[in-house]
Amino acid sequence: MERDSVETSGPGGSGASQTGYPAAGSAPAGQRFGARSSAPGFLQRVQQKVLQGALVLGTLFLLLWAASFIYGSFYYSFMPKAAHSAPVHYYYRSDCEPGTLQPCSYPIANVSLLQNGKHQMMSLGQKYRISLELEMPDSPTNHLLGMFMVRMTCYSKERGRVSSSTHRTMLRYRSDLLRTFATLLFLPGFLSGVSQQAQWLEVDLFTDYTDDPVSGAMLEVLSSQVQIYSARLNIYAEFTGIRYLLFHYPVMSALVGVSSNLLFLSMLLFISYMRLVFGGTGTTSPVNNLSEPSRSLEAAHVRAESPAAQIKYHLIPPSVFVVVTYKDWI
Repeated sequence: MERDSVETSGPGGSGASQTGYPAAGSAPAGQRFGARSSAPGFLQRVQQKVLQGALVLGTLFLLLWAASFIYGSFYYSFMPKAAHSAPVHYYYRSDCEPGTLQPCSYPIANVSLLQNGKHQMMSLGQKYRISLELEMPDSPTNHLLGMFMVRMTCYSKERGRVSSSTHRTMLRYRSDLLRTFATLLFLPGFLSGVSQQAQWLEVDLFTDYTDDPVSGAMLEVLSSQVQIYSARLNIYAEFTGIRYLLFHYPVMSALVGVSSNLLFLSMLLFISYMRLVFGGTGTTSPVNNLSEPSRSLEAAHVRAESPAAQIKYHLIPPSVFVVVTYKDWI
């Protein structure tokens, strides 16, 4: 049976034959349907990629923050304070016999080695260097005094006296001519009060103090004629091993520590993810539980929406991939 044809006249007066099929130059209906349906699919893929990228960046940021927090917690719990300093206020007895101009006792001071009256300044097992810094006037009395002794006695509330150390010291010798030149050179500073004629002496009392932490120390200068402007007790931690590296190379130690923590957390997260995916949690995918009639109804519904499309389902647990192949119209 021959198909009916309709002759139509265009604007130019020429006729064109139209049949029930599309013209030879027009695109097939399947391709037009694919062009219309490709835009939503592209936007969906872009949105999925953006969400995946945001999830990856958020996970990396969380891992980096956790690694830094772990390293910081370890550093501040493992590293003691490197230096402590406390002022020393000497006192002596003044209830001497009438007519006595000399002090009745040696200058003595009691220094607390507790932070805020509760926490120990020195950590257990850590080696410390303890020194006493004395500011003494460059006076004839101190020069005539010569050598004198300084004693430090550490004690705790539970054990009483823990350790004691005694060391000697003296002012540095300077000739009369040198003192005269120094006085003339620094005369403006002496007159204005910016500087003063004094010497700073540092006495090393303990070089490797590693005893149990103490609560206080008794400092005593074994001379009743010594003259002192001010004094200060300094405690320095002598780090060794890992603490030496953490203190003297903080940047390199931080990079190594944070990188190690980040690698460990990443491996832990990867192992947990692989166990979750391939470990067999005992649950099956909802797609696998679909009955055959349900799959047939779903395929028929898709074919009803696009009669020109041939639908093929490939079920690959745990995801469902739908491959649509369009058949060109002839």
